[in-house]
Amino acid sequence: MKAGLKRWFGQFPDLGDVVKRFPAAVMAMAVFTLIIIFKDVFPNDTQMGRLLAGLVIGAYLCVSFVLAAESRGRPPNLAAQLVMVLSIALLSWFSAVLRLNLFMAVGAAVLLLGNAVILQQKRDDLHVWDFTHKLWTGAVFAVVGSVIFTLGMLAIQETLRSLFGLNIRDLVSDFLLPIGLGFLAPLYWMATLPAVDEDYSELYETPGFVSKAVAFLGTWLLSPLALI
Repeated sequence: MKAGLKRWFGQFPDLGDVVKRFPAAVMAMAVFTLIIIFKDVFPNDTQMGRLLAGLVIGAYLCVSFVLAAESRGRPPNLAAQLVMVLSIALLSWFSAVLRLNLFMAVGAAVLLLGNAVILQQKRDDLHVWDFTHKLWTGAVFAVVGSVIFTLGMLAIQETLRSLFGLNIRDLVSDFLLPIGLGFLAPLYWMATLPAVDEDYSELYETPGFVSKAVAFLGTWLLSPLALI
């Protein structure tokens, strides 16, 4: 039984490695979670939403920054990442005055992720496809895990209420869900990101199922949409 538990816990990502690899992004999501938990401090929900969007954009860009630095064999500059997060958060706070579209900014930051591994390098489409499908496969698992986590919390909440008359709705909605969805889920996704130098040479001759599926998606679905 002890060996079984050890193997089970061994399946979880090492969060220490995630923090070490993406420290600025982790800090951004920690602040994101704290803002949601202490949302009553912000009398203006719209303004708070702009700040949260800025932190999300900053976190995505920090991940891209780290991946680009790793692909060039250089250590990522933590100070530059922190300045970038603070600058984007500040711009997002004043986005209404500056007429910045935060939804488009989030989309642009997400699209940059897949190409971060070849920034300022020779073009390598296979590397981009391989890294991108692993990136989004990890994102899908993070979303599925978030849904399961949310449903589990709600089930526990209703079970305690119906059996024991114990109401933990505020605890779940104001504390547990923000931590799970706002902090742990992004950390899990970052933990699934592969090394930028992970070998993919076998895909030239024997592409895997996911690689072929992503290639089909890009050729027959995403390319026409991008053209439109």
